[in-house]
Amino acid sequence: MDFTFNGTSAFTYGVNVTDIRIFSPEVRDEYEYIPGKDGSYIFNAAYGDRRVEVDCYIARSTVEETLAKEREITGWLLRPQQRAQLRFTTDQTVYFMAKVDEQIEFNHQLNVSFFTISFNCEPFIYSVQEYEKTVQVVSGGTMYVQVEGTAYTYPVIEISPVSSNIAGGQLQVRGIKLNINLPINAGEKLILDTSKLTATKGGANVLANISGTFMPLWAGINSVYWLAYNGAAANVTFKYHARWL
Repeated sequence: MDFTFNGTSAFTYGVNVTDIRIFSPEVRDEYEYIPGKDGSYIFNAAYGDRRVEVDCYIARSTVEETLAKEREITGWLLRPQQRAQLRFTTDQTVYFMAKVDEQIEFNHQLNVSFFTISFNCEPFIYSVQEYEKTVQVVSGGTMYVQVEGTAYTYPVIEISPVSSNIAGGQLQVRGIKLNINLPINAGEKLILDTSKLTATKGGANVLANISGTFMPLWAGINSVYWLAYNGAAANVTFKYHARWL
């Protein structure tokens, strides 16, 4: 069993994995008890972080070589200042965004050095595969996009004309509205990154011409409504990584 963190395999350092424990995201809902009322009110909150713990060992040789190897492992694991990609060979279709957040203690027993790595991760598990779904929507029409996973995800949305130039319009996903106040001509694409909150056309920043809400895609069926100011149809492409809780 192997894992890769920040692009480097554990095998690079002779690390062997004996167990992996993956915890669900922290639930941060609050419960308020009201005198005279049965039960409680629930105040929903966003998910907290997820914890992943990995039990490992390295085979010892000389004391000097073992200590040197432990320093290399510590440097590899603690070097990233932000979360980095964490992947396991047990399921290579998904990854975590993780950072080591606890001290690493090496326990020496006979000719083996045991240690546990504790990763603090974003709440979601991400698909390695980037999905790409395109729908062709006539002005005033609705199409549907099926999204994998169990949690919402923020896509990159590309809008381009089908045949006639687009004078501007409105995109709705599950009723959430985004207004596009600029033309999109043949050969052009408007690119909306709903995670980074950016809008570009031909590499230029056109965010000032966009109003409304940058919407997520939800797991399951998503309605996609398009209305152009001049009645032009649009190709709408969603690029995203599915997410699981």
